Amino acid sequence: MKKRIIASILSLCIIFTSGLFTNAENLNISDTYSFNESKSLKSYSKIIEYFQKSSVKTYSTKNTSSNNKLINCYGGSFIDSDGKLNINLVKNTYSLQEEINQIANDDTLIYNKCNYSYNELRNVYDQICEHINEYNITEVSIIESKNKVIVYGENINEISNKLTNIINTNAVEFQELNSQYSKCATYDLKAGEYVSSDIYESTIGFCGKDENGNKGIIIAGHAVNAIGNTVYNSNGKKIGTVTKRKESGNVDAAFVKIENGLFTKFNATYQLSDGSNIWSWLPSSSIPEGTQLKKYGITTGQTSGKVITNTTTFTVGSITHTDVVRTSIYAQPGDSGGPVIKTIPTTSENCLVGTCMGIATYSNGTVELYFTKIDNIINWSGVTPILCP
Repeated sequence: MKKRIIASILSLCIIFTSGLFTNAENLNISDTYSFNESKSLKSYSKIIEYFQKSSVKTYSTKNTSSNNKLINCYGGSFIDSDGKLNINLVKNTYSLQEEINQIANDDTLIYNKCNYSYNELRNVYDQICEHINEYNITEVSIIESKNKVIVYGENINEISNKLTNIINTNAVEFQELNSQYSKCATYDLKAGEYVSSDIYESTIGFCGKDENGNKGIIIAGHAVNAIGNTVYNSNGKKIGTVTKRKESGNVDAAFVKIENGLFTKFNATYQLSDGSNIWSWLPSSSIPEGTQLKKYGITTGQTSGKVITNTTTFTVGSITHTDVVRTSIYAQPGDSGGPVIKTIPTTSENCLVGTCMGIATYSNGTVELYFTKIDNIINWSGVTPILCP
């Protein structure tokens, strides 16, 4: 009985298989493409499986050298507009074609003569990827149908000149970045908004420019571990990396240089998280004891209080903080780095005076906010706030 059931199932499989692989001549154009593509994908899988078993590392990892003639002549594959699998060969000989036909069990493959093996393209690709941030390259791709490595960037001539010294640029095609490409998702960065690193969730202090004109954000120095750390927005998108950091003396701040990607772009704004603008910044000499201030943070939002002392020094563990401002403003963890603002009563203009640093909590429940003075941040970092014109 069991044998009969198995035999019946096999019969059904044969019937369905026979129906599926009908003669392509009886299909319309759309069905013909699907028929060809299905066949091409099966052939492609067999070819790649052969390469993997032959110790060549393709597509997902870096290549290794091989004495296998076929592997050294293989220049990549692609499915054309008819759904047929094309194979690129550096030496397009009949014997190599026959070998691939047998591996794929497919004699309908199309063969093209090419200049570079896939191994060569991958080696060029890997070398370029090592310099992708250093040379401000937006994207690097291997396009097998072109038998080329494609490099995308905004200053493509400059990138080309730099790469000429380290790679065979004959195998590379340079393309100016399509501006539409880089605007798939645009995010405005505002003081008082959420950011995160690998160790901490914190608040943007303000957007600014460093001495080289690079735009970025100032956050708390203790919100990141070191220069080179990555910082993300609330959507988990990479804003950039830390290029300056200090968590001692009169500064607790870090500068995160914006690194726009192919699919994300960040605008450094002069706005606060509530949509109002930052018009100017005030030195610490402009905020004596008793001055009414407000702060923005991701945990407690907007809270207000007064300056208790304009100049104080305190120690946390082994770190001594000097020349900071202590206030009666309420704050909590996560508010670190957030902007401290003085709103001018006569004009209602928001003026930046510093960024949130830490809190002291007393036994009676009172919480006091300490903040880093804006003039100390500017003097240390060379970063100037972006202000409403």
